[in-house]
Amino acid sequence: MTTIRIISDPPKHRRSAVAAAVIVLVVAGLAAASFWVAGSEPTAAAPATGAPSVPVQIAAPSIEEVSIYLYGLGTVQANYTVNITTRVDGELQSV
Repeated sequence: MTTIRIISDPPKHRRSAVAAAVIVLVVAGLAAASFWVAGSEPTAAAPATGAPSVPVQIAAPSIEEVSIYLYGLGTVQANYTVNITTRVDGELQSV
């Protein structure tokens, strides 16, 4: 004899999903509004440090050969490098 059982659908929680979506949209809207309001105000200039200004001199342009010497401590790094890899794995037996 065959028995038929009716299984009811689990309760749907649409109300909580809608409430969560509304909360996310409100938070996103508040964040966008605060960003827009903060960006509309002019920014304050940096305060003057009180350091004396550097005098500037003016000279007429001229064409000359100038030798350039650079002295300093440090390291040199190439702009372009190449990685060389072997095509055969194993130990080198002879050259």
